Amino acid sequence: MSGSDGGEPRPSSHPTRPPSISTAPPTRARADVSLRAVPTRVESPDAGHTLDVRAAFVWLHADGREDLASIGELTSLPLEEVLHVFSGLMRDGLVTLAMPADGRDDAAHAPREAHTTSPPPLE
Repeated sequence: MSGSDGGEPRPSSHPTRPPSISTAPPTRARADVSLRAVPTRVESPDAGHTLDVRAAFVWLHADGREDLASIGELTSLPLEEVLHVFSGLMRDGLVTLAMPADGRDDAAHAPREAHTTSPPPLE
């Protein structure tokens, strides 16, 4: 066994020191931008701006009407990714962000179904 028979000591099955890797949960980059902000395209990408497919797809939704939360719903992309993409688009001067003038939060985040019309009832 360990040590008493003159052999090498056996390693303990219990850890004796903290692991050498980080056990903290991963952190995500967070943009300090309101999900109510409305992006508007101000410039088209040129030879100096190379957009990947995802950034181009999100950029096309910057119509000056939909807020960031709605664009996340429309594109089916995670909000973190939408914020990250728009952060890069702002940095490159391709979009601007503006807050809605009404200052209300309820209309911007109503369920998408609330913005649709239903057919008239059958008589």
